[in-house]
Amino acid sequence: MKILNHENTDMENFNKKSICISQIKKTISFYRYFNIKNPKQLQIILLQKFHELNILGRVYIAHEGINAQISIFQKYIYMLKKFLCELNSVFKKVKLNLSIDNHVESFCKLKIKIRPYILNDGITDPTFNMKKIGKSISIKKFNNMCDYLLVDVRNSYEYEIGHFKNAMHIPANTFRNQITNITTVLKNFKFKKIILYCTGGIRCEKASAWLIHNKFEYVYFLKGGIINYVNYMIKRNSPLKFIGKMFVFDSRLYESITPHTISYCYQCKINKSYLHKNCQRKKCNFLFLQCIQCNKKFYEFCSSYCYNHKDL
Repeated sequence: MKILNHENTDMENFNKKSICISQIKKTISFYRYFNIKNPKQLQIILLQKFHELNILGRVYIAHEGINAQISIFQKYIYMLKKFLCELNSVFKKVKLNLSIDNHVESFCKLKIKIRPYILNDGITDPTFNMKKIGKSISIKKFNNMCDYLLVDVRNSYEYEIGHFKNAMHIPANTFRNQITNITTVLKNFKFKKIILYCTGGIRCEKASAWLIHNKFEYVYFLKGGIINYVNYMIKRNSPLKFIGKMFVFDSRLYESITPHTISYCYQCKINKSYLHKNCQRKKCNFLFLQCIQCNKKFYEFCSSYCYNHKDL
């Protein structure tokens, strides 16, 4: 009897674990530049299906394409991919980038919005052609390439907590500003191999088109971005060239890629920290890095001024 009870308990625990695993939500991102004639119609279709599959997240739809970051139960991932491919054959070439680190729930609600553009790039040149992009480079080729300039096209607050070793950064806190600055910063490298990278590929693909438009000769972008690179390298148990944390635009705030902390607290400038906070003073709302010690002193205010004027 004891043996039977023990076996039953083990099977019960196994079933519970299986249920828990199946109920864990994964964070997935995907994008695609393609002509969407009726964004409103696509919005209605996606809303209905995403509610059906209990998908949460943030999706932007524009005439130029789609940009999505979602939270989905693992058991529904195949169903989502099948649905998208049946909806439009263009999705057959879309890679669903799976997150590396799901330490907290990434999204608590679903937003599907229609926007003028899926990326706020600020490009107003009517001759700009998004179809003329740089060459997409696989991770295998990326690892074997030499004599190139590696450029990070993410925001400064993303770069500071984690990046590829020896990567050059274009200082900016918005992609719009980065597009404005990138041709000037890279003006001496027009005839050098340039590899662009970002989180999942959407920004470096557009930035590559902008460089091509501005007569840069050898422009590449890392296929699938950091997420795809890390998943590829981990599966092969290979050493990573990326160091630190990867900033993400959801409730997690970061994904831990390596155990290294490479950034410092904005306030004391002594202790290391990768945890971003928004200043609690509403009129400020400054995004900054704060260590545990400074958090105890200033709470989640970026300065003594904001802490002492919190109600103003």
